[in-house]
Order: sequence, then C-alpha cells, then structure tokens
Amino acid sequence: MEGGRGIRIPSPTAQAGLREAKRLTAACGIPFESSRGGCIAVYYSRKKVEEVPEELTEVWSCTNDGCNGWMRDNFAFAVEPTCQLCQSPMTKEARMLPQLVNTNQDQRAVRNAVK
Repeated sequence: MEGGRGIRIPSPTAQAGLREAKRLTAACGIPFESSRGGCIAVYYSRKKVEEVPEELTEVWSCTNDGCNGWMRDNFAFAVEPTCQLCQSPMTKEARMLPQLVNTNQDQRAVRNAVK
C-alpha cells in the first residue's frame, strides 16, 4: 500500500461490515482494494492548496552584490538600516510579497524605547 494508510477488515466474520465499508468508501470516493479474502480501504489526503494574497511591499535590500539580505520596511528598527548579514548599507525598493500583518506598526519607536 504505497502512499496511503490502510485498514484491514477480516472477511469471514464481517461480511455485513464489508458491504458497509464498500458502500461508505464508494460514497466518499476512496479507493477500495481486495486482498487475500480481506479488504483494504486506502485513504489519500486531498487537501486544497490555498492561494496566499500578495501585495506590493516596501523593503530594504543590501547594496553588496554578494549578499542577498533584505527586510520589510515595517519590520526595520532603524530609519536607514544596515544589513545584518554583512553590515553593508541598504537601499529601499518595492517587491511583491505575501501579505503579513505587523500588529506593532512602528518598530523604530519600540527600538528607541528599549535604549
């Protein structure tokens, strides 16, 4: 049984249960396999892939060509942040990114309060 989880139903003692299992699996669209006098119901996951909404987001990108560092503007602690990976200056740009909700809109104020 590759790719699924099976349940073995003994055939001599559960003929009525066997008929019920066949009826239920057929109603649910689950494949039903017969094997050596018994039956195996195979269940497969049928999850739908949910589409993630994207939006145009302002980000800070590292200016160093060998570095791929970037961060969302609303998660930056400094007015003009430096790259946390290579300590190079960063420039502001826009990217299409999945939506994220930042409950604290002003991270810079949080940083100043901590000092």
